[in-house]
Amino acid sequence: MIRIFLIISLLVLYNIVILSQERNHRDSIDVLNYTINLDFTDMLLKQIKGNTEIRFVPLFDHTSIIKFDFEGLSTDEVKMNGKSLKFIQTPNILSIHTELELTTNDTITLSVVYHGTPKHDKYWGGFFIDKNFAYNYGVGMEASPPNYGRVWYPCIDNFTDRAYYDYYIKTDKNYKAACPGILQSSISQDDGTIIYHWKLNQNIPSVMSIIN
Repeated sequence: MIRIFLIISLLVLYNIVILSQERNHRDSIDVLNYTINLDFTDMLLKQIKGNTEIRFVPLFDHTSIIKFDFEGLSTDEVKMNGKSLKFIQTPNILSIHTELELTTNDTITLSVVYHGTPKHDKYWGGFFIDKNFAYNYGVGMEASPPNYGRVWYPCIDNFTDRAYYDYYIKTDKNYKAACPGILQSSISQDDGTIIYHWKLNQNIPSVMSIIN
């Protein structure tokens, strides 16, 4: 009886530790703003490229490694204050070594450069690109967690972390881009493309961040 009790106790403790590790990175920082700069001119190849700037505040002192949910795209470079940082990318997590011990008094901006084909959920949701359109759903019905912002930009992908957004979306001149917020500008470029800037002055979780 005692042996069974010990086994059950160890299993419960193991699950608590695992769950704590899984959610730890989502509880370690407070993202203030995402600035998403993406190029959608490779629609035929179903590719996107660009960078996302993430401004955040650490929630704990002595923080040196920052983790974001990021899935299906390839990270090319991570910078802070113009300096390249070391990073490790696993299938679901981007871990960034800041080379500093951050405190709760710091406000940090990281820039993540990446590219690839955004994925969609096997059942329903995710990101879709065709030759004539691109759009996303903020959820994946078979994903865990079900939030699916992480398939097109690095983020804290849960329902509780809320941030403001700026979107700079580059398209060919025959396309338009729509994102949450108010359109600030649409500027034609010399190469025949247009950059749309949408700004959202209301903080939202990643599940509500979309593009069409």
